[in-house]
Amino acid sequence: MENPNDKEKLKEQARKNIFSGRLKIGLAIVGVIFILQGLNQMNKGFKEMKGSSTVSEVAPQAGSDYSQVGPQYNDANSSLTLNYPSDWAIGANPTPTNPFQASGQGGVVDYRISKEPLNQDITPKQYLDAMDKIFKTDPKIKTMTPFAENTININGNEGLTREHTMILTGKDIILKQKLLILVKDRNAYCAVSTTPVNLYEKTKPTFEAVNQTIRFE
Repeated sequence: MENPNDKEKLKEQARKNIFSGRLKIGLAIVGVIFILQGLNQMNKGFKEMKGSSTVSEVAPQAGSDYSQVGPQYNDANSSLTLNYPSDWAIGANPTPTNPFQASGQGGVVDYRISKEPLNQDITPKQYLDAMDKIFKTDPKIKTMTPFAENTININGNEGLTREHTMILTGKDIILKQKLLILVKDRNAYCAVSTTPVNLYEKTKPTFEAVNQTIRFE
């Protein structure tokens, strides 16, 4: 006869092994940390927005002159390069796990990139699936609702985009995010774009334009 305690032990072990075994990605999935940081930034910046809805938009097509987006950024710790709108405020002191961070509209528009070393080859979809397992169990997240997911090619690098709405526990501001996940040389890069829900469609072309400039040189 099967011991019920054995079943519980197996379930507990399976829960602990969500991010071990075949998908050994890291301690807590760096991308999730930066997604939550983006959400917290939005909640802080929202109070300062005071009804302003003016958002700078730039939307060059793939292969366009990168100077149309704005200044060029070169990560000192990796081959990551991108261009961003000149009116964005760029975060100081980039780190190996946070190579780029910027904000606009007094902090209501947030864009950041995380970088996570991988100990095995995985796809952008596998990385996103691992992130979703954290979203579903993290008590800091009240709701998370995906509404679009697409494969994409960014300057020769295969990637995955996902859009979702999210509300943090204890907060009442509905936020929208666009994720871009690229895996390059056993590193997962996750570009996280965040705005309050009412600014998302206005700002989305800017986020997509910046994403199109990401390259590794």
